[in-house]
Amino acid sequence: MAKTIISAKYPPLIDPTRATLAFGRKALPVLKRDLESPVLLLKQRSMMSLSDYLHDPEHIAEALRQGFIDLLLSLMHDSDSVIRHKCAECFYLFANHSIGRQALVENHSIPYLVYLLDDEKDIVRLTVYKAIEMLSKTLAGIAILEANLVKLLLNKMLLEPDEMKYYILDTLHFCFKINVQEGLDNQGMNIFNDYLHNHDQEIRWRGARNIADLCQVLEGKNQAIEIMCVYPLIGMLSESNENIKVNATYALMMIAITTKGKYTVLEAQAIPPLIRLLQDKSSQVRVNSLKTITCLAESPEGRQVLLDHVPQIKELQCDALPSISRAATIAINKILWKP
Repeated sequence: MAKTIISAKYPPLIDPTRATLAFGRKALPVLKRDLESPVLLLKQRSMMSLSDYLHDPEHIAEALRQGFIDLLLSLMHDSDSVIRHKCAECFYLFANHSIGRQALVENHSIPYLVYLLDDEKDIVRLTVYKAIEMLSKTLAGIAILEANLVKLLLNKMLLEPDEMKYYILDTLHFCFKINVQEGLDNQGMNIFNDYLHNHDQEIRWRGARNIADLCQVLEGKNQAIEIMCVYPLIGMLSESNENIKVNATYALMMIAITTKGKYTVLEAQAIPPLIRLLQDKSSQVRVNSLKTITCLAESPEGRQVLLDHVPQIKELQCDALPSISRAATIAINKILWKP
């Protein structure tokens, strides 16, 4: 007679989309063997398992020792989109760790990653952009410049959806910390200026930040003045988003360093919104506003206008944050200076 018996053991976890991992040190060699198999389903399941396996930082070093980068580079050209996506994800996981970034650079992986930037699947391209952005955060970013990726990324940014533009803009930001010339030579300032009008706040503040990056050099400041970046930047000072205000004031400060930049910012009526931002809750917004005001006070016309606002600026000399009180003191000294 049949009996109903409830077992005390849990049922086995069976996921048909993933390969079963071998125990211990055998896991990676077995996955590597299966990834070299001509059977598509076996390769797909192995790639899914490898991606999960590499999420554990303890497995990164062993995967590098066993030559998985070379294997993944060969699989990037696979006709199956699942394989390509998981390859890109594995590269992103490697790029999250110092030894992984070093290995990717030493294996000259960046030119191979560029191949996937033309992939027909959005998820594949997005994952590659995330991997490249992670690489650019360290000195590995030099390899991105050497691979002439800045021009390619600027061109790609015009075609990709907004979600991917976040990572492209961040990658370019880190590259510009090393060298801005390639960005200036390839219409970077014009592209970022257009993004100041974008409907997405995340893209607008990143565009303002990258404009500030390009303005590190005189050529960048001159380009920003020529294409009238100042007016949309001043318009951004009235927005509620903190990142937008921080980076807009930062960009205006960089532009206002030169004499031509000072007068351009003054003519655009930047002082009233900058004075209002002195009461902003964000300390970084207040500091950037004070520094921009200091730059404008170096011109006679700027000092004349700012003399009426000395009491408001003096209030910040008693601020609890040393950076703000120091910036306020410098601004007051500039405004009250007499030849």
